[in-house]
Amino acid sequence: MEKGILMTLPASDDITEYLSAFSKEIISESQEKNIPIKRLEKGGVKKSNFESMLKKLDYKMVIFNGHGSQKSIFGHKNEELVCVGKNESLLRNRITYARTCWAVAELGKKCMEKSMLGAFY
Repeated sequence: MEKGILMTLPASDDITEYLSAFSKEIISESQEKNIPIKRLEKGGVKKSNFESMLKKLDYKMVIFNGHGSQKSIFGHKNEELVCVGKNESLLRNRITYARTCWAVAELGKKCMEKSMLGAFY
């Protein structure tokens, strides 16, 4: 895996707008420290974009901002990005920082069982 961060910034409602604004400091710090960061923003936070960028860039860290359920993390307008039993293996051996409601309940536990890297809030 490559040094770098893939970050989702859906900004499709007040909550995700807030999370996107709150992420500016992470983006600035990454740039200062010459850590590559790829931002998927607004309408670009779709499952197809997320999966293709993750595979193409193969970055070690993923930061999710958005909504979630016990089994899933969502992108723009609640499009499912990652789901238990479908594609959670994409996060294996990656540092995953998820600021998403409820995702810790099942998805977070499943990811931690397999790689032990991450934080789900």
